[in-house]
Parts: sequence; C-alpha cells; structure tokens
Amino acid sequence: QYDYDTTVFGTKLGMVPGSTNGRFIPNKELINIAKKSADKILINHKAYIGTIATGDQFIADKVKVKSLQDNFNAMAVEMEGASVAQVANLYNVPFVVIRSMSDKADGSAHMNYNEFEQIAADNSVKIVKEMLNQIN
Repeated sequence: QYDYDTTVFGTKLGMVPGSTNGRFIPNKELINIAKKSADKILINHKAYIGTIATGDQFIADKVKVKSLQDNFNAMAVEMEGASVAQVANLYNVPFVVIRSMSDKADGSAHMNYNEFEQIAADNSVKIVKEMLNQIN
C-alpha cells in the first residue's frame, strides 16, 4: 500500500498494520498455479511474477513510476490488491493477486481503458477457471 504513510511515527512508507515489512506475502503454491495458468491462457502475452503496489492514484508519470520501482520494487500498480491481501492475511487465508497491465503508466498506452477492461476481465476469468482446474 504505497500511499499508506505513517512515517511521522517512525515507520517505513507503506507499513500497513499486519504486513510484513510493508508487504503482504502471497501463497507460493497459488503463485505457481496462477503463473502456470496464465502461461497456458495468455498465448500471445507474457505473465510475470513480482511486486504489485497498491494505492489510490492513477499513475501516468514517469517520475512516480520510478519512485514506486525504487521504493517498493513494484512491477505493477493497482488499487485493490493490498486490501484483499490484508483481509486474507488477517484471517489466515492463502491469497494471490493477478493483474492485467493496461499500460506502462507513462502516458504511452496503446489502448484506452474501456477497450482494455473487457479483454482483461475475459482473460482473468479464463485464468481463474484454469487455476481451479489445477487445484481440484
């Protein structure tokens, strides 16, 4: 949660209560299943494993992108994952966050959000279904 800031109290930026050094750690088995599923479904695209930064901003600035990479080693940015992770962590429920990248957050998007939204939703459904097939 990159914009959670209690540094005035001497904590690290992003240090959300219940996190491990400012991070929520996903389940390794679910990461592997998600990656294998994404690789199977996304024939013409590549799936990556890495840190996803969560915050309440749309990022479209190269300086902010660099800051998120430097401070959090972020490969992607979104707005919901840390909340899901925090609740899962609180209740000891294994989790993984899967995101589709719509652009590089630098103003160079090749597709508008509305076009991308449907493609991402369709791919997400297919990946989750494949994950469920692998788990069962």
